[in-house]
Amino acid sequence: MEVRDKGVTLIELLVVLFIIGAAFALVGVTFFRSKEDIDLKTFTREVSASLRYARIRAVAEKKIYAFVISKDEKICVLYSENITGENDDDLWKKISSKKIPEGIELEDSEDNKKQDILRIDFSPEGGSTGGEIKFKNLKGSVIQIIIEQITGRVTIQKAQS
Repeated sequence: MEVRDKGVTLIELLVVLFIIGAAFALVGVTFFRSKEDIDLKTFTREVSASLRYARIRAVAEKKIYAFVISKDEKICVLYSENITGENDDDLWKKISSKKIPEGIELEDSEDNKKQDILRIDFSPEGGSTGGEIKFKNLKGSVIQIIIEQITGRVTIQKAQS
């Protein structure tokens, strides 16, 4: 057998190009398929950060904070109790709001099946009204945010769809 020093054959080149093409195809499919999951995960992290903020501020400011999700308007709003000492008609002061992105929806659970809004209050002692919030994307992935009643602790976990 004769040894070549000048390069590779056409078949070897085609095999390598096929392997590289297949690898890029798999990476592309995986990336675009999971974009909805990334959007869902990002949004639930933002919501849980707002819930944690509400708990911390409620304790620090010694006021009630309320986190409200409107199913109809597809919006999440954080309110604080308005204790100004004046004759103020507004009992609640709007702190922040965030639209629920397209492709993500609030999934009905035991806590919010018959209601148009879901509300979680955080008390000055650190506790909350508790509950769970489930968000679902178009692909069917569900992530739930659990708020413990006694401690007000907020955790995120992937739920069974």
